[in-house]
Amino acid sequence: MRREAGAVGLIGMVLVLVIVLAAAYFMVQSGGLRGGKGEERGPTPIDQALMTSALTELRMVRQGLEMYRSQSGSGAYPASGEINSIEELRALLPAYLALPDSVSFTFNSYISTAPDQFLLKVHARDTGRTVLEVSSDFGPRRFKP
Repeated sequence: MRREAGAVGLIGMVLVLVIVLAAAYFMVQSGGLRGGKGEERGPTPIDQALMTSALTELRMVRQGLEMYRSQSGSGAYPASGEINSIEELRALLPAYLALPDSVSFTFNSYISTAPDQFLLKVHARDTGRTVLEVSSDFGPRRFKP
């Protein structure tokens, strides 16, 4: 009698475990936390978090460039040739802001067409490598060709 009760309890626990694992699998699939196996879906929560982080970091970069312009003797943004990588951007701005060691974007291009104008383009580290841009005229946004 005791063995039968133990076996029934063990079978019950295995069934509960299988149900919980199946429910977790379906929640992950429907929640978009894993890839959709080629299906077209909206951005995943992880991609949304990466985009938000990249936009926040670009706001910091814009503020740093604004401080650079206001505190430099020339009143100009860095020239186009001064920033060609994220490392050069980091080296130029430490007095004005500190970027995190690991940013949520990769450097694409920086151009300054006039002393009071700049345009910085980056790729977010989301799965779609969304192009983002920030300039002296506008805050961070998605690039729209």
